[in-house]
Amino acid sequence: LNPTKDPTRSDRFSGEWECRWTNEKELNFARSNGLFGLSWVRTYQSIDMAAGTLNNVLEFEQGGELRVGSTIVPDQADGARFNFAFNSCSLRWRSVAVPLPPLGRGWGALLYLDDDIRIQRDVRGDLLVAAKVGSPRD
Repeated sequence: LNPTKDPTRSDRFSGEWECRWTNEKELNFARSNGLFGLSWVRTYQSIDMAAGTLNNVLEFEQGGELRVGSTIVPDQADGARFNFAFNSCSLRWRSVAVPLPPLGRGWGALLYLDDDIRIQRDVRGDLLVAAKVGSPRD
């Protein structure tokens, strides 16, 4: 079903990806409730496999932001899986920026990847559908 062989090793995986749908409770909570009175604007990921970086960003009104940085590497045994480990976390609310402890590591599996759409499942079983920013389907 996946049109991309070994998708975590494909150039298609790197780029900025806008979250279109997820069942991840934390992301949906932030989307519904905002950040201390600031409404949610968008959720995206910036992935650079060559550099080994993954940034998860939730943007809110008035410059509010939750940003979690990670390392990311393809799984050695499975070309559809990647491993990540959080290495930075920050929260910005209006003019106040607060560093937070980066806690967590895990894996994700790319169920589908083409030039425009990415579908993945993570270690907790959460699903994510993302569109590549700048693609015709964006």
